[in-house]
Amino acid sequence: MSWTPYRLGLATVSALALGATTGTAHAQVAAYQIATVPPRTDFKPDLWTVWIEGGLGRPDGDPLRFGNGVKAGGLKPGPDTAFGFDFHPTASLWSVRSEFRFGATSGRQAFSTDGTSGPAIGVPATGTAKSQEDHWLADFEVGRDVDIGSLQSEIEGGLRISAIEATTRARASYTVPGGSGSCGSNSGTGSATGGGSAPPSSGCVVTSTPPVPGAFTLKQASRFVGAGPRIGVRSVLPIDHRWAVEGDFGAAVLIGERSLKASATGGAADFAIGPINNSQTTGVINLDGSLGLDFKMTPNAVVTFGYRVDSYFGALRTMSTIGHVADHDRYYAGPMLRLTFSG
Repeated sequence: MSWTPYRLGLATVSALALGATTGTAHAQVAAYQIATVPPRTDFKPDLWTVWIEGGLGRPDGDPLRFGNGVKAGGLKPGPDTAFGFDFHPTASLWSVRSEFRFGATSGRQAFSTDGTSGPAIGVPATGTAKSQEDHWLADFEVGRDVDIGSLQSEIEGGLRISAIEATTRARASYTVPGGSGSCGSNSGTGSATGGGSAPPSSGCVVTSTPPVPGAFTLKQASRFVGAGPRIGVRSVLPIDHRWAVEGDFGAAVLIGERSLKASATGGAADFAIGPINNSQTTGVINLDGSLGLDFKMTPNAVVTFGYRVDSYFGALRTMSTIGHVADHDRYYAGPMLRLTFSG
């Protein structure tokens, strides 16, 4: 969004049309009068604008879990990039715009869990969980200028397509302790001097079982893909000829599929970690916004320092602390740097 008014030249065209109907003398007077009218300021000067953005996105919200409420790998801030363009037809209050945004985060952490069934009841398993989370969105919108005084604003509406996918891979090992057998009915039952039991019969053999090592692996994917209408508003408030404050806010309703799928090998079932295939069609509320400080480096280049937040409510399915499937929110927030070029 540009800060410089667009000067629309109408004097020449009007003078020629008026001269054709009333004569040369009247046309010259009319041309002088029209030329002295102040230029229009409600049209934006930019026929096109392209921009590229880089930043750091910190994931937040409810932690992803697997099995009986075991936390997945803790996610760390990761790169968040975007690019887009605006096209503003000459002498129009309308514009079209599109943008694409992609972000990725990852993490790793150790975990432990106890067995719940089979030979591993009460046996702790220890391992490592790694998580990778990707998210992207694409917008296709139409905007209209609604400037109010010095505040240059644009209301926009259109379609948003968005996806989030979180993949967890876990590997763990455990050892089922060994045990010792007894002679059972082969032990002596007679009396001995001074009381007590008689020693086992000579045919009794005491047996023992060695410790049994075990392991399991898990791959779990929580995914949401949806599309729906989005409305938003973008505003620029100039401070002087080089500096300005800009902000935008948008809201979308995304209709799509939310799913949780998992596969496991080894003794995972003894630790309440098993195959899952759960999906449903649902609606997700998506709110996003940013606030930044613009600096005009040249008449056609602006750099913006700012902060961005993108929120998805109930977007990902995961396991709850008691081992049930639950829907969790997702937020991405962090600083960003944007370069905008116009012409």
